Amino acid sequence: MVSITPEVDEALIKQFWDEYEGTWPVVKDPGLVATDRWNANSYPTNLVFDRDGTPATGETPAVRARTFEEFTSVIDPLLEV
Repeated sequence: MVSITPEVDEALIKQFWDEYEGTWPVVKDPGLVATDRWNANSYPTNLVFDRDGTPATGETPAVRARTFEEFTSVIDPLLEV
């Protein structure tokens, strides 16, 4: 899992990560390249990709999952392969 943020202020990113106990990598995207590429126009936007970086459903944009149930309905079949 990777989080992508348009925020550039390292202190704000760290403060947010500490407050919400983030334990995965964060990538800064101030030019909104990832936002534009994946049409991530709301926060949070969660996308599921396979290990090769292909959208899990073979579609662009990738699956938009906001709940645990939505994630598991996409991820569970991928794990069975």
